[in-house]
Amino acid sequence: RSVAFRENYTAAPVVIDGIPLVANSIWACVDGGTDADVAASLLTTKSVGCDWNGAVSVNVVDQFSGQTYPVSFDRPTPQAILVNVTVKPGTLANPIAAVKQAVLDYANGLLLNEPGFTIGTDVSAFELAAAINSQLPGIFVQFVEVAFASMTPTWLSLLTIATDEKATVDASAIAVTVL
Repeated sequence: RSVAFRENYTAAPVVIDGIPLVANSIWACVDGGTDADVAASLLTTKSVGCDWNGAVSVNVVDQFSGQTYPVSFDRPTPQAILVNVTVKPGTLANPIAAVKQAVLDYANGLLLNEPGFTIGTDVSAFELAAAINSQLPGIFVQFVEVAFASMTPTWLSLLTIATDEKATVDASAIAVTVL
């Protein structure tokens, strides 16, 4: 579904975008696929002699040499969010359910040319409003705000998501006010 990469091409350990990397290594954070499939894919695309970083480690046998490589990578840390939407419903019969579904469809990447919530991508209230409007043209989105679910909500227009995180939302975390 999504991926983030960082590379340390130096001979010393470094921290890039908050990610610690050993010398001469790559880091991949992958959302989707099985661990075995991700590891096999990473092995076929990495530079020769390059080390790995990450909490997930899978032994992969190279199909040409027969050598076993321990391939490491990370999975994104879910960052649960809350969404608060205020709308004027127009002619929609069930605006609350429709708005919730529109937010979920956007978040899950189900809209044409919209990737949805991906690894390390910030959550924008404006993009959520646009996604609702694109799916429900008869509705007027008056206000959208977002907050992290892990703390007392501080409602904002933009949430910064770390390089190794992915925003998540479910229907129970979406509040819709109909005027």
